[in-house]
Amino acid sequence: MDEGTAMPSAPFRPIDKSPSPWTAGYTLLEVMVVLAIVAILATQVGFAFSDPMAKVKAAAFKMRSDMNLARAEAIGRHKNILVEFVPGDIDGYRICVDGDAAGDPDHNKCTNPPIDTIIKEVWFNEQVQFLDRNISNGPTKTPKGDSLNFENGTADDDGIAFSTHNYFNMEPNGISSSGGAVYIFAPKPGDAAAMRAPPITLVVTSHTGRVRLMRWRVEEKKWRYK
Repeated sequence: MDEGTAMPSAPFRPIDKSPSPWTAGYTLLEVMVVLAIVAILATQVGFAFSDPMAKVKAAAFKMRSDMNLARAEAIGRHKNILVEFVPGDIDGYRICVDGDAAGDPDHNKCTNPPIDTIIKEVWFNEQVQFLDRNISNGPTKTPKGDSLNFENGTADDDGIAFSTHNYFNMEPNGISSSGGAVYIFAPKPGDAAAMRAPPITLVVTSHTGRVRLMRWRVEEKKWRYK
């Protein structure tokens, strides 16, 4: 080639961006494995939502967490925090700063906002309720071994055992005003004396404010931590 003569440039060819018929994708086997995993997980979730024992456990763990919340609020606010258990068509509990004076009809109740500062209000799933003492194969003793007695001056057989009332206070020093226990279970629909799931009790210790859960073992007829 003569000096000074430019080399001819290659012809311009646009890049072909159209998808290749050989583009990688998911194989049928991979899709089937994913669908199988999804089906297994869906079955487990459905079982958890339909299993009455799972519902009782969930309610019990939440209740324990909320009692510890009440204790933390009492320490943090430097005030008594009222925990009121409410039996009824749907059972549950309220946590509040009770603003009513002693002797007031609403004292020791979380039912008078804005005087009462409501911290939390919880209602159980319709399949969970406070224990009916008359259930078959149910407990006859407390975890301490005393006779099970729900005669607390406000309602009978309601699964709440705090001396003469349905409430207690978490105090600013981290202890509770009174010790006691709450019992929950899952009854059979239309028959509160028959169990679908055995009871779990939440025990509150007055001198320490400690909160713990115990489960009734029907076969052993004993309360156990697990």
